[in-house]
Amino acid sequence: MLIVKGQVHGVEKGTIIGQISFIASLFGLVA
Repeated sequence: MLIVKGQVHGVEKGTIIGQISFIASLFGLVA
């Protein structure tokens, strides 16, 4: 659910910026 919400929010704000932010969050959680 978090992933879907993040993607939808990213699309609303800006696909590129949203994806970068989303990926950065994933890397932050993983690392």
